[in-house]
Amino acid sequence: MNRPNNEICINLKLDEYLSKVEVGSVSVDGLFELIRKKSLPSGYVYAIMDDSVCLGIYEDEKVTIGRGQEQLIEVLDTAEYILELRIFNTQQEFRAIRTDHEFKWRIRHDNEKDGERFVCLDEPHKLWGKSKKIGKTNGWSILQEDRGTRLYFPGYIQEFGGKAILLRQYITFHEWSLEPQQAFHYDFSDERLVAFVDWPVLEGK
Repeated sequence: MNRPNNEICINLKLDEYLSKVEVGSVSVDGLFELIRKKSLPSGYVYAIMDDSVCLGIYEDEKVTIGRGQEQLIEVLDTAEYILELRIFNTQQEFRAIRTDHEFKWRIRHDNEKDGERFVCLDEPHKLWGKSKKIGKTNGWSILQEDRGTRLYFPGYIQEFGGKAILLRQYITFHEWSLEPQQAFHYDFSDERLVAFVDWPVLEGK
């Protein structure tokens, strides 16, 4: 059966992974030194700053973000203005969340032989806006909404195209029990970013 052109069909995918976690805390001044010590592989960046949400890349031990409103690409050398930082690829995610004068951090590794087995739900979430051609972008793309909000994307997107970010949710199952009394249920015990994908995400693609 043919679908209308404006119909978007999304596949929600369930898979099993062996996954393990490292956690800790670090001072604001020590965040980037910690990242270097952890020898994180190259990946994408999702950063919540004190004034904006930014996307970027991590490579050669450098965190580079794009500031969409200013059309500025910036290598971060201080964590002073970071509220949350994620560095991710298909194998793992580093996540740091600011609490007062330090960051609580977590690294989740997937496909680890000694990891805990999880059923995971992968779900794409659309990024704001469509790609617009606005001057020189140095290999990056501008995603812009009609109301003017801009997001700098670290890669090429064809004009009027869109992107989504793939979110992986880790499901913990709780079996039915009399002692302590509980019904069978489940919850989402963690989540991480995995990759960027094209939007719309079509069934079977």
